[in-house]
Amino acid sequence: MRRNQKYKTLTCCIPFCHRQTSKYPDCEEFLCCDHWPLVDRSLRKLRTRIWRRWRKYGRPPTAGLINARIWSKMKTQAAERAAGI
Repeated sequence: MRRNQKYKTLTCCIPFCHRQTSKYPDCEEFLCCDHWPLVDRSLRKLRTRIWRRWRKYGRPPTAGLINARIWSKMKTQAAERAAGI
């Protein structure tokens, strides 16, 4: 993952993918439209459900840890499937 400081763009976090975005200025990593569908639908729904709950009721103290675990699983799964593993 690289961050272009001049234009404030992000590169997809999957190795050798050169897609970029500037939609998420506060994020450090993102999955491009080619790699997002490679993640299981159940993981994507879990992440969406948790984010909606946090937006409605507030974030718990362990929110960072929970988000990091889910994001790590999503990144690993997308990278493995992109490589054909």
